[in-house]
Amino acid sequence: MSTSYKKSKLEEKIQFFALECIRNLSDDKLMLFSVTKVELSNDFSSAKIFWDAFDVNKREDVKSSLLRNKGKVRTHIGRGLKIKHTPQIEFVYDSQYEEEQKITNILKDEGHIK
Repeated sequence: MSTSYKKSKLEEKIQFFALECIRNLSDDKLMLFSVTKVELSNDFSSAKIFWDAFDVNKREDVKSSLLRNKGKVRTHIGRGLKIKHTPQIEFVYDSQYEEEQKITNILKDEGHIK
């Protein structure tokens, strides 16, 4: 099994277990958000968990709730993966949607798209 395949599969599992844990928390601030992707370091020691909020006005609330529950999420990931060393996790806001909107607006302003 290639390392890139193993890494990709582990990223998928981390995303699944992180979202599963967060959905089971009794924190209303975490109801309208999504885990968009996970990037695992090459040595598997750390994982960036990218997220986005469906309501832009709730972004800071979501961020603070994620940080407050970081330990619970990491513990759940470790139990789910059943591996010896659970990666350190970092929550990172995924601004991909806003960036796409900026590009679309620029292209519209310049007349490239309708």
